[in-house]
Amino acid sequence: MTRRPPFNRCRPLADESGAILVVFALMLAIFAGIMALSYDFGRVAATQSEMQSFADTVALAAAGELDGGPDAIERAERAATTLITDLQTYGDGGATLDADDITLAFYALRPDAQGAVAQTSTPQAARFVSVRLDDRGVAPVFGAVFAALGGDTAGRDTAGAHAVAGFTRYACNVTPLMICAPSASFDISANVGRSLDLHLAADAGQLAAGAIAPLDPVADLIGLDGVCAGLSGIGLDICMIAGEADKPVCLADDGVSVRDSLLSVSLDAALNIPFDIYDGPAGDLLGDALYPAASNVLSSFAPSAGSCLTSSNATLGASLGLPLDDCQSGGSCGVLGDGDWATGRDLYIEANYGGDDPHPEAETRFDLYVAELEAALEGDTGSGSGGLVGGLLGGVGDVLDLDVGPTCTPETSEDPARRVISAAVVDCGANAVTAGSRDVPVLGYAELFLMAPVGLDGTDGLAVEIVGQIGPSPADNVTGAALRDVVRLYD
Repeated sequence: MTRRPPFNRCRPLADESGAILVVFALMLAIFAGIMALSYDFGRVAATQSEMQSFADTVALAAAGELDGGPDAIERAERAATTLITDLQTYGDGGATLDADDITLAFYALRPDAQGAVAQTSTPQAARFVSVRLDDRGVAPVFGAVFAALGGDTAGRDTAGAHAVAGFTRYACNVTPLMICAPSASFDISANVGRSLDLHLAADAGQLAAGAIAPLDPVADLIGLDGVCAGLSGIGLDICMIAGEADKPVCLADDGVSVRDSLLSVSLDAALNIPFDIYDGPAGDLLGDALYPAASNVLSSFAPSAGSCLTSSNATLGASLGLPLDDCQSGGSCGVLGDGDWATGRDLYIEANYGGDDPHPEAETRFDLYVAELEAALEGDTGSGSGGLVGGLLGGVGDVLDLDVGPTCTPETSEDPARRVISAAVVDCGANAVTAGSRDVPVLGYAELFLMAPVGLDGTDGLAVEIVGQIGPSPADNVTGAALRDVVRLYD
């Protein structure tokens, strides 16, 4: 019987070091290839990043000039072509990026990446600018070596850039209201001192010239951590319209949104608070320091004896409120007056001052109102709990015994702006504005002096005088409102 030798479990395997070297060499080659390609890709990415940075900067510079002025496009082109230069490192051509590398296009509406929106050449309409850079080739380094080893010619990668920037002007610290302009060519600044015969808008149909309606503010620009914090519904609406504090509201001039239900906001209740009228949903605000009455609430209406003035108990009193322009009172003017209120002024002075005008230098109704307030602050207080014309107004009519100060609320404001509101002015005819309209362009923002309460005569009329157009500086505006220019990248 043949005996097998025992199996040696410890016998070493054959030497495989050569195989490991082959694997290592293969992996090293792959790794080197990846690194080489990464280097080439990095050159393309760096070039694209440099070009994109240049495009973004040029777009922002150009968009900053699109303020709706008659030379807006000209200024935007000049800013884009003369203010900005940059450098690129790896692309073909010169290292400098400048005006020769860009193509500009202007739009009234925001274009998409393919520019699938009609361009505009109208400076007043241009609000967006597209900047496109010509593509530049980027020659590969290691890719060319690999291609040569294989007997091929290396391709060339390209890098380009495109940017879209837009200009939006916001009116901030304003009341969320709009009025329909008397005409398409209405100029706020050119009509300061003229009266407007407005009316509260109704839900049905297109809004007509002279309508005043509530707006939806820009949702992400409402500062609800301020005086209106915690409010909603009508309470929030009244706060944003009638609260005597910085308004937590911004409105964009490239498009405002009209409330879906115009009657859901009690405009009459909010607008009458400065006249010491706390009616309807404003009844709970009587005595609230956030909702004071103006220190001069003189109007043509008086309440029943011992009562607060409301829409249900108003009667014509012995006093006379500030009038509309004479042509409107006579029926020969429409929504917009002509600025002549001489006859109405004479009647006002006769009724309230006995015929002797104590402030002949005051040209507008708002000027007269401010002069009356200043006369009161000089210390001539008169007598009577409500303040008499001869005292509070600085006139000669003590014997008339007319209440001009608030008699209902103990909270009083001596700020002339208490009877001034701000409103977006829009062309309702050209834009077919109705309840729920969106993105309605704004002609401008006006400050309006409330001359009389609304609704006490049984109509929905609201008499106001144009005080001015809201400008960039709060110090130049009666209400403290301000314009804020916002330039941003979209693409």
